[in-house]
Amino acid sequence: AVVTGTGRDELIEGLRALAQDETRPGVVCPGMAADASGRTAFLFSGQGSQRAGAGAGLYAAEPVFKAAVDEACQHLDPLLGRSLVELMCAEPGTEAARLLDHTYYTQPALFALHLGLYRLLEHHGLKPDFLAGHSVGEISAAHCAGVFSLADAARLIVKRAELMGQLPPGAMASIQATADELTPHLTDQVCVAAYNTPRHTVISGDPDAVADIVEAFTAQGRRVKRLATEHAFHSPHTESVLDAFREAAEQVTYHPPHTPLISNLTGQPAETDQVTTPAYWSAHIRQPVRFADMLTTLAGAGTNTYLDIGPTPTLAPLVHHTLSDGADNNSDAETDTPTVLTTLHPDHHDTHALTTTLAHAHTTTHP
Repeated sequence: AVVTGTGRDELIEGLRALAQDETRPGVVCPGMAADASGRTAFLFSGQGSQRAGAGAGLYAAEPVFKAAVDEACQHLDPLLGRSLVELMCAEPGTEAARLLDHTYYTQPALFALHLGLYRLLEHHGLKPDFLAGHSVGEISAAHCAGVFSLADAARLIVKRAELMGQLPPGAMASIQATADELTPHLTDQVCVAAYNTPRHTVISGDPDAVADIVEAFTAQGRRVKRLATEHAFHSPHTESVLDAFREAAEQVTYHPPHTPLISNLTGQPAETDQVTTPAYWSAHIRQPVRFADMLTTLAGAGTNTYLDIGPTPTLAPLVHHTLSDGADNNSDAETDTPTVLTTLHPDHHDTHALTTTLAHAHTTTHP
């Protein structure tokens, strides 16, 4: 068991509750899903998960996190022409904070935050058996897997952000629908951008075409969410930047991953001769994210603990929808229920959120 608290009094009350077998916030005991033989996957979030001030608490309190972010920014800042930490730690609502929603800054900021969280989790003894990311998050995953150096990753992420920020106006939306249900509605102007879960699909394309599909599925009573982006990622809109991005990717030195990396393009473990080529990372911009397939691949490989690494828990719900929704049909559903942990949360202070994650991790698969 683990007892957490912000001070002596909370810790004492937690210990008393533990001794009396009482439920209390800050007291974490091993759950039914604890299984030391299971494997762990780190999942790095994509664009849309950004949040002003995310990580600021860790940056002020955790030297390991700060050192990792500062190291990343030593490479990113000269390319961006300004201090990225100032934007990441900006007060919500300020002009600096609003810049975080501009693709040019969003993607590098996510990368720096991902690296800080990865190094901090590693420092506390959490080691992944698999690495994966959603869209731009796969660049973070690939760097942590050793595919490219920090300097190369910084150049790649900034060029990607620069080019994608220059795309024409577009729209994206998440629809509560299977890919088959959406197929009759797709045209040359709108396509599938991500297969997030078996029943949640992201579309991308011209604003009017996306709006028509949103209206049709809203009328059916389906859950629909327009994504906070002015561009249509993973759509034909991106084809105008692929050659320029490939030129940048050709300047990168690639290495075989030292930790298995799950591919957005295939949903399967990435082959070394695939993920170490400029062609892969160019296609990565255009092709859909097969996240549901990635999760089923991880589950099939024995993964039962998933860490959503990012500013806001965006991937954790996808894990639950993909891997837990079918548990009722399983004769041993309890043991098949994955442990899904988040790193940061908008409703909790950074240090509290991360401490809680570490507590749950060390009482499940990381004793």
